[in-house]
Amino acid sequence: MLRTLERSVVRMGYGVRVFESADQLWGAWDSCPPDIVLSDVQMPGAGGFGMLQGVKQLDPEVPVILMTGAASIDSAVRALREGAYDYLVKPFVPIDVVSAALSRASEWRALRTENR
Repeated sequence: MLRTLERSVVRMGYGVRVFESADQLWGAWDSCPPDIVLSDVQMPGAGGFGMLQGVKQLDPEVPVILMTGAASIDSAVRALREGAYDYLVKPFVPIDVVSAALSRASEWRALRTENR
């Protein structure tokens, strides 16, 4: 699933760096901070919510899109309350759902950066 999503996002025209854990992202943050983070709620290690909290501490302007195959209303509400930009339910049919979320997040990020 990870590699399929990576290829799809690259085809959408985005630069992609894949990290299999939050620790990998933290290790690369200073050299190449992300513009947008797309993370699975069930990611190994800190999990998607830990990733969300860490990103918001490092740079609250970076939109975080959480995705899950085990969605619940409680999880969605928690994600948005904790600062997630969007919350997507897998599987994505069509992949345009991801494309639209990334496009909105990219536009939001550009506006936030422009208004600083």
